[in-house]
Amino acid sequence: AYGLWSQDNRLGNISYFSMFSSPYQQTQPHLFMLEPYNPNKRVIIMMHGLASSPETWIGLTNDIFNDPKLRENFQVWQIFYPTNIPMLENRHQIYDLIERTFKIVDPKQQDVASQHAVLIGHSMGGVIGR
Repeated sequence: AYGLWSQDNRLGNISYFSMFSSPYQQTQPHLFMLEPYNPNKRVIIMMHGLASSPETWIGLTNDIFNDPKLRENFQVWQIFYPTNIPMLENRHQIYDLIERTFKIVDPKQQDVASQHAVLIGHSMGGVIGR
């Protein structure tokens, strides 16, 4: 199902086009929950690098989904963001997106998921995440 979702969204193609498009033709960052929110599972937030997309994380995500212990304890969220706008602007938009999402799924901010999230970033995604 994850592979079909990835192929249907064509985020890999969008990432290359956004790299070379005008900054005024922006795509806003998007957060994808790969399963329904579970307040008892820690959230792993994955952020791709320059000219990339969540497709970067196919191998790692499949490993998490295929390991019963990991799947039982973690849920995966992936961020897609345009890499052609300034990193600080991306950082602000992504932070706001994550905060708004946690406020929607956990209004009291008491869930294991919202209190102990893990961020994994590759390349530019790691810099933005810091």
